Amino acid sequence: MTAELQKYFRSAKASVEMEGFEVTEQMEKLIMKRQSGAISNEEFRNKALRMAGI
Repeated sequence: MTAELQKYFRSAKASVEMEGFEVTEQMEKLIMKRQSGAISNEEFRNKALRMAGI
């Protein structure tokens, strides 16, 4: 992940946490996999929905 993307990620994470939600290590790893191209958008979506219990 580029420095610019890391900056945006930290900002988004802080916003989510300020709203009272938690960004887990598992979520962070999933996001990093998507950003690096290791998984597709569809695979990301499916895994994120499973994490959310949907």
